[in-house]
Amino acid sequence: MENPKETAEKLFRKADSIVGPEHAKKKLNILSAALLYDPNHSAALEATAWGFHEVGLPEASLGYLNLALVHGPHSNMAWTLAETIVRQIHERLPTPQAKNNLVLRMREFLEQDYVGERLKHYPLSGDAVLIRKVNKECYAKNMIERGQLMFAQTEFHRQSEGKDGHDPNENKPKTVDLLPNGPLHIGSDDAPFHKKLGYGASISGDGDVTIASSTLQIGGQYSISCFSALCKENRDSFFEKYEWSKFGQYAVVIRRPHEFIEQVRKAMIQQQKPYLSSGLVTYLPKAALAAFFPAIYQPFLKSVERFESEFEYRFALNNREIGLVEVGSISEIAEIVPTENLKVRLSELFPAED
Repeated sequence: MENPKETAEKLFRKADSIVGPEHAKKKLNILSAALLYDPNHSAALEATAWGFHEVGLPEASLGYLNLALVHGPHSNMAWTLAETIVRQIHERLPTPQAKNNLVLRMREFLEQDYVGERLKHYPLSGDAVLIRKVNKECYAKNMIERGQLMFAQTEFHRQSEGKDGHDPNENKPKTVDLLPNGPLHIGSDDAPFHKKLGYGASISGDGDVTIASSTLQIGGQYSISCFSALCKENRDSFFEKYEWSKFGQYAVVIRRPHEFIEQVRKAMIQQQKPYLSSGLVTYLPKAALAAFFPAIYQPFLKSVERFESEFEYRFALNNREIGLVEVGSISEIAEIVPTENLKVRLSELFPAED
């Protein structure tokens, strides 16, 4: 009996061979059949989004476009398609209000829903291991014996220029100009004054003052603890791209990561830490991050060009706390491996398939 994914791929290839706008509906019917067998087939989702766009159904096109971005291999092609569809729909809308609503709708999806959908649909595989590199053996022992996790502010990574982990887009906050029309002058006759500037911000004083500029940053306040994730699915890519000597001389290899994740979650609740989320990082083209994500509210998006080789899995606390958090011994589910032996040990856990 044929695998559903194989059937979906055959149907997609059949649809892909159909050319010409006069056959658009026939092509959409075949693509719909492909998605019945594999609802997450990224190429079929992209083609369906474009097909509905071609036949003049923008709502259906945008719906499938969002699905394609969630489930797609995150190439420049997918984001170029997104830019083209959104721009052309925007040009066809009849009123400024309709155009603005489209922009707000896409921004809301990308800034608020996209990361959550990625975390939900692509959890850590059941056969995975997590790897944490440290500089000293004593740090590795503390992690094994006491479950010590180091959390660092995302702001640190945005500002640590010249260091390995530097990333100006890390959990990038939104910067709002509170004086978009230029400097604000308040005369002495207005004293005392209290001016609302928007976004809940205000300013008070005695008058006869000029405020040259005022900005507000929203977001960017997470702290994170980072691991690398290896599983059967990414095994070949991991062994090809992972930077074995980077980040430390010792590795803590967690063989049963789902037990570890639950242990961390329970410890955070007991210690009354702020909201904890965890998951795999999604790697996107740098151009897509710049064009589509003016802010990255949840710290699970990174540039594929610079950071794909890290294969990151993260724990994130919704605050700016920095320092060690202890979650209890993990000695039964983890081991210490010198970095020089790490490739051999992981090869034993994930042998190459013949």
